[in-house]
Amino acid sequence: AVTAESLNAKGEAAARSGQHADAVESFKQAVRLKPDFADAQYNLGASHLQLGHHAEAVEALRAASQLDPQDAGTFYLLGGAYEGAGDTAQAIEAYKRATSLRPNYAEALFDLGDALYKRGRFEESVDAYKRVVALRRRDAEAHSNLGDAYRALNRFGDAAVAYRQAANLAPNDAEVQHYLGYVLARERRWQEAAPAIERAVKANPQYGEAVINLSWVYNNSN
Repeated sequence: AVTAESLNAKGEAAARSGQHADAVESFKQAVRLKPDFADAQYNLGASHLQLGHHAEAVEALRAASQLDPQDAGTFYLLGGAYEGAGDTAQAIEAYKRATSLRPNYAEALFDLGDALYKRGRFEESVDAYKRVVALRRRDAEAHSNLGDAYRALNRFGDAAVAYRQAANLAPNDAEVQHYLGYVLARERRWQEAAPAIERAVKANPQYGEAVINLSWVYNNSN
């Protein structure tokens, strides 16, 4: 006999092979037979998310989170579904729930930092990114995003420390080098700023903002 469990297993097999539309149909049948089947609701949400069906993903993942309110991974995916649906405020709440359930959940902390940054909540964004870099010291993007959040707060000295970490890990990243130079210049540390922006222009000669800021730094260095 066809059971919710067999339909869920069929959906998982389809999802593993990238057939998410087929997977959705199997998961839908599974939750029709057994609405309180948390794994099938989660899987349904995950496949909807893969297909870009954000509203449907939210619906399924909310159901999964209510059935299994201690599963951090469900809240993390729910956050991604809310973001895709354009609801950053709800995404933040879902990511916060994921990170309260699993405090060292680096991916959820990273996306929480991004969502907070988008909402202009820069102090909270700094806190999230600081937790990420403590967990993933060699993550250049996390260090760079921490620098962005400090820069948004006009905390240029702290931003310089974060960007320097990112630049050490990703020396050919023109944007990182540019912003490192920019925040050093905002601190009037012209002699340190110039080489960083020079590296940015060398990495990307078409980087107009870096070219302009390099001439600003040169004008103040003499």
